[in-house]
Amino acid sequence: PHSPVDQDLEHRLESPSRAHPFGLDELGRDILARLLWGARVSMLVGFTVVGSATLIGLFVGALAGALGGRVDALLMRVLDVFLAFPGILLAIALVAVLGPALSHVILALVAIGWVGTARLVRGQILQLKEQEFVLAARGGGVTLPRLILVHLIPNVLPLVVVQASLGLAGAILAEASLSFLGLGIQPPTPSWGAILNEGFA
Repeated sequence: PHSPVDQDLEHRLESPSRAHPFGLDELGRDILARLLWGARVSMLVGFTVVGSATLIGLFVGALAGALGGRVDALLMRVLDVFLAFPGILLAIALVAVLGPALSHVILALVAIGWVGTARLVRGQILQLKEQEFVLAARGGGVTLPRLILVHLIPNVLPLVVVQASLGLAGAILAEASLSFLGLGIQPPTPSWGAILNEGFA
């Protein structure tokens, strides 16, 4: 029933009560309301980042694995460049350049999140290319786009779903880390990382 941004300075730092189960913070804002609102931000970031990064990784990995040759070598060198830097440091650098905002956090996390999925999909497609059903499809004259969309991608989707479910927790943690450093969503909108920062200070 409480707003996460409304202030009640007369009762600031009030201990937990029936009206405010988690108490009030230093500005008199309801901590439970702020935690619940922060969960919305975290879920939005998590699902948006994982969905976008998974689609990009699936496309790049399928392209590299199916085409092979120079295209595969070029895309793998791009992946190596991204893997040469710690992911969270690259995200911090991107958000610092673009400026602190929720959309910039999502963009930065997508930029570092697609690499693992791309490597996984590429490896699986390289294995699937040698399977008899793929060789039979090629012998039957199936075009490359149809081979990728109908025969290869459906067989790697279970692994991609597992990868995405693990990536969801990582994306939420990364958003909280950036918000803790002041690079995420800006006050007064609450997020879990910003709430941790307020408690830490």
